[in-house]
Amino acid sequence: MTQASPNKCPVFSRQAYGKVFLVRKRGGVDDGRLYAMKVLKKATIVQKRKTTEHTKTERQVLEAVRQSPFLVTLHYAFQTDAKLHLILGHAKPLTVSNFHRQLLCSERPAADSIEKVV
Repeated sequence: MTQASPNKCPVFSRQAYGKVFLVRKRGGVDDGRLYAMKVLKKATIVQKRKTTEHTKTERQVLEAVRQSPFLVTLHYAFQTDAKLHLILGHAKPLTVSNFHRQLLCSERPAADSIEKVV
């Protein structure tokens, strides 16, 4: 995995325990594919027992629901001495205006057909 741009690290979100980056896979059958890489700091996670439990549960749930078409998919998980890495499917953010625009575009052909019938 590499960060999508060498000069700029697109950070999706900053959390109390780590960050989520946009990364691009290098090599393999999915070469060039974009993923979200969630990087968690082990030192921060192990300070509280509940946080450790929540992190373990998050990974277990992500692994259990891999086949769901409605949730982000966990593709890879690995760790270094200091950090945990979860590689997740990259879901493009959908704003309300983009959703509305897509909805209007998909309804227009149907509206045209109805107008022709009437």
